[in-house]
Amino acid sequence: MKRFVAWDSEKRLSFAVPFADMKPVIYLDPFLPHISELALSTSDRQTKVAACELLHSLVIFMVGKSAQMVEGDDSLPPMYKLHKRLFPVLLRLACDVDQVCALVAIQTGKDVFWLSLRGKTLGLFGMIVFRVDFRVWVGARYELCMS
Repeated sequence: MKRFVAWDSEKRLSFAVPFADMKPVIYLDPFLPHISELALSTSDRQTKVAACELLHSLVIFMVGKSAQMVEGDDSLPPMYKLHKRLFPVLLRLACDVDQVCALVAIQTGKDVFWLSLRGKTLGLFGMIVFRVDFRVWVGARYELCMS
């Protein structure tokens, strides 16, 4: 049950749906744990591919939103809590045997590059990487992260 708890107490990923007569706001943060769980553990290939594609889109959306956010006085970037939980999922998916899900590796590499460009987040990003449980890392995951 712990894996379905919200990853951040503040909702940061808002999307205003552009209808003709109104723009309702949908917060995408609460969906991240469920989508990640589906992408990692479902046995139905169509569901897994759809979850990976949605996760890919949400990560791109997160990068765009975090680029627009102004960093506050505190030392943590605004999306730190989401990246902390999402990055291990992306690493696992990047090494998935399913070729469609392994396309996440390309996006993960781009995220690593983008996050490391921001001076403040470089140390935090390193901490996220080292937070991942290296005891279970074998084969492809180890090679991906060491390249």
